[in-house]
Order: sequence, then structure tokens, then C-alpha cells
Amino acid sequence: MRTLWLGAAAVLVSLTSAGAGRTADPFMPSTDVDKQAQKVAYAAANLGANLYNAGNHYACYRLYEGSLRALKVYLAHRTELVKIIDAKLEKTETLNTPEEKAFALREGLDAVLKAPVADK
Repeated sequence: MRTLWLGAAAVLVSLTSAGAGRTADPFMPSTDVDKQAQKVAYAAANLGANLYNAGNHYACYRLYEGSLRALKVYLAHRTELVKIIDAKLEKTETLNTPEEKAFALREGLDAVLKAPVADK
């Protein structure tokens, strides 16, 4: 279980460091931002699945939630994708269990993973 928590910390650090890089270089091409977002979404999805399968549904839900909230900032240029993320985040407000919330948010991560990389 400790390894899973260390992995969660690593995902959050990657989001933070990606954010520092994005802020420091506002001229980063959209393709690079999209690729980095997909890497973070992939890491969060895998780690969340491990947490979920280990029985820690609440941690999975919160990892997915935090990851999607952070990814929204970097994907602001992808308005349709941000709308999907927002819809998934809003959906969790109507759900009762961490299991249901984790599944709804995983759909948001999957949308990021499946989205084509921007051309710019």
C-alpha cells in the first residue's frame, strides 16, 4: 500500500512540475502540452486502477479528481475536452459512493487519453 501512495505522490509531483514548466514557458507548443497531459492522464489512470483494485476506492476517486482538475488548466486550449472533464466532475456530485465517482472520473481521464494531439 505504501508503494501506491508513493506513486500517487509521484503523479501529483509530475502535475506540479508540469505546471511550473508551463508557467515558465507560455510559448510551449500545444502539441507538447497535449502529449504531457496524456502522459499524466496515463500515469493517474494506472495508479488509480491499482488503488481501486487494492480496495482503496476513495483514494482512487480523489486521485482521479485532482488529476482532472489539474489537467483542465493545461488543456484550456482544448475546450471540448475541458467540457467533458467538467461534465464528469459535475456528475460526481450526484453520485453516492467513491466507487461510482471513480468510474465517472476515469471516463474523463480516458477522454484525455483518446483525444488526438493538437496540430499547433
